[in-house]
Amino acid sequence: MREKEMETWISRNQTCASACALIFFAGVERFSEGKLIVHQYLPTAGQGDAMVTWDRAFIGVQSMVWQIVTLLNNFGTPPFVFERIFFSPYDYEFTEAEMAELTTITSFR
Repeated sequence: MREKEMETWISRNQTCASACALIFFAGVERFSEGKLIVHQYLPTAGQGDAMVTWDRAFIGVQSMVWQIVTLLNNFGTPPFVFERIFFSPYDYEFTEAEMAELTTITSFR
């Protein structure tokens, strides 16, 4: 998205959630008429020894969080977005006021 200098858009009555949010933030210009939802990255349940599984899951989560934070920082994402992502393990839907801060253009061409 960034390399091609693409704009991103969430159309009216549509929802951009989870990994879609990364794509939205990658837009050099962003416009939204819809909803934007983020959440923490959580590991999937594993099999085998519980401690080994937990250690691997923890390392995997830390790596994924590092990658997400690095990407969002490279996109110039406002810091309050990180607070919303890590607020809880549940989905967080940005308010209209927050969306106004995240939207960089007022209309989509």
